[in-house]
Amino acid sequence: MKLISWNVNGIRSALRQGFAVFAEKSGADVLCVQETKAPGGDQKVDCALPEYPYHYWNNAARAGYSGTAIFSRVKPLAVTSGIGVKKHDEEGRVLTAEFKDFILVNVYVPNSKRALERLPYRTREWDVDFLKYLKQQEKKKPVVFCGDLNVAHKEIDLTNPKSNANSHGFTPEEREGFDRLVQAGFIDTFREFEKGGGHYTWWSPFASCRKRNIGWRIDYFLVSPALRGRLKEAFILPEVTGSDHCPVGIAAAAAFACLPAFAASGNRALNDRDVQSLVQGYDEPRVDEKEANPMTKAILSRNLAAVKQLVLEGADVNGRNDQGLTPLMTAASLRRTRIASYLAESRADLEVRARDGSTALFFAAQKGSVPMVRLLLDAGADIDAANDEGVTPLMVAVIRDKYGAAEALLDNGADCNAQTRSGMRALDLAALKKNAAMEELLRRYGARTGDQENVLVTVIDAEERREGTGRP
Repeated sequence: MKLISWNVNGIRSALRQGFAVFAEKSGADVLCVQETKAPGGDQKVDCALPEYPYHYWNNAARAGYSGTAIFSRVKPLAVTSGIGVKKHDEEGRVLTAEFKDFILVNVYVPNSKRALERLPYRTREWDVDFLKYLKQQEKKKPVVFCGDLNVAHKEIDLTNPKSNANSHGFTPEEREGFDRLVQAGFIDTFREFEKGGGHYTWWSPFASCRKRNIGWRIDYFLVSPALRGRLKEAFILPEVTGSDHCPVGIAAAAAFACLPAFAASGNRALNDRDVQSLVQGYDEPRVDEKEANPMTKAILSRNLAAVKQLVLEGADVNGRNDQGLTPLMTAASLRRTRIASYLAESRADLEVRARDGSTALFFAAQKGSVPMVRLLLDAGADIDAANDEGVTPLMVAVIRDKYGAAEALLDNGADCNAQTRSGMRALDLAALKKNAAMEELLRRYGARTGDQENVLVTVIDAEERREGTGRP
């Protein structure tokens, strides 16, 4: 899972400067933004983000001030605004989304102001109440919280610590507030991977500070200790412009639950690798552009005009690349919705199979792209077309925890009781993943469990099965 946070300094301004393009290219599962400066109250800004069907807003009571938002590929189990303290919540500074394995808190911490007029409120009231809120959430599930915390924690986190010793954002009181977060057990994820200086997330717009990298690190991801072992990466994206801040993010290992060991004579119990082997499929193609054919290059670079020109020149819309993928499969796997739409209109065959028997709809469900799933279904794709292991698009959405894609497939009549070659149904997979929300969704559509004895049939190892198949 990949999470990204960004203080956009005005969502409407960010949209004019390419926020939607960044969102599409980021590969994030969830985007948290701060300082949206959206209209006051319950009004929302129209954000055309086709890869993120779930939008949640917490606007300040005052229009054009503060505010937070979350854009997600997967529907959270629950979303709440604020921390339950009226004097804080009127400014729209906290938005919390609960997912299966963790709670995500998106926060925009109050600025103490240049003359430090808000320092007492910030450090004596806000910091105290916000930490209390985090610990309350942590009693339910591990917590990830991110956002603009408006403080550089250590001297290494800003270019000129000595001259800013009593400046807002680096006062002893604000730094002590961050210390208390660490003392409470929360982990600064970036410092888990990078111990050196020169890494900043905010730069003054004056005196070419960003160009000269004279900045502050005040945007963070912190996590509960229980999540430390799942961290794979923490990063800063200083090359991304559009705000005086830049995005920050983390990547974490997928939360494959430890599967129960069923007892059965003569057969080994299913383990995590077995379940993954059912849906290994094609990951996002990694193609050397020097060796890729022109159509694949155009899709990789999101160049719809080039795709159209190739089709006009007679390119085979069903021709396979070196990986065995048709253009439509490649577009579906890479979430290139506009290109996929054009290919479908150009009579691309929706039922062509990849070397493991998967169709374009399978790839769309595997990636959790709700717009792509809907597009392919509207074009006439077979909703229950299974791969060689008997895994349908609905099943792959369940295994990959793609709630939105699963819901879209079920809404369009997907067979929730189809079985894999080893006898598993979608509800079995959701149970093995310990995904209660997915189980509830499937049961609403009449899903049943399969034959538990057949479930134990040994699954062919994915790597052995696909050896030499051209899997990227």
